[in-house]
Amino acid sequence: MRDIVFQLKKTIDEKVPALSHTLQEGASHEEIEELENVTGVNLPETFKTFYLTCNGQKNGDTGLTEMGEILSISAILSKWNGWKSLHIKNNLTDFKSDPDKGIRDNWFNLKWIPFTYNGSSDHFCIDMDPDNGGNIGQVITIWHDSPERELVAVSFEDWIKNYIADLKAGKFKYDPELGNLEKLYD
Repeated sequence: MRDIVFQLKKTIDEKVPALSHTLQEGASHEEIEELENVTGVNLPETFKTFYLTCNGQKNGDTGLTEMGEILSISAILSKWNGWKSLHIKNNLTDFKSDPDKGIRDNWFNLKWIPFTYNGSSDHFCIDMDPDNGGNIGQVITIWHDSPERELVAVSFEDWIKNYIADLKAGKFKYDPELGNLEKLYD
């Protein structure tokens, strides 16, 4: 995974040098442990290694993905706690989702760990509680105002590899006015 993070940084430097400053140094083992303790999940080793090498982007910085910024560990905890608060208050029980196969029919699940944020409470999440046919650690989408719960990748490692390949292939366009990347769709 460390090689993959190196590839990510190199690709960002080459393809969108205006955003290369946004990635942070790695998180500490203690930060990762806190995330696991607070959320009650054992995160995939590839996810932990990524964050030990690169602690996401500076909070509130420009989005590197089509789902916004890559969150730091502290930002992951903040977003997860916000969803948890809504979940505990039962504000989400009346909402029905429309999940892809292998994703539980929840509006939010406490074992979904958001790792990106687009400014509107929409995320890519690590799914640590998949439904039948899913994979522990798969990457899914959650939308604050839309029922779709889509499978994006079967693992975090596959997600990051696909993201790097898409960057290299020019499937993202840098918008200097907004200061972020937008995904180009066929």
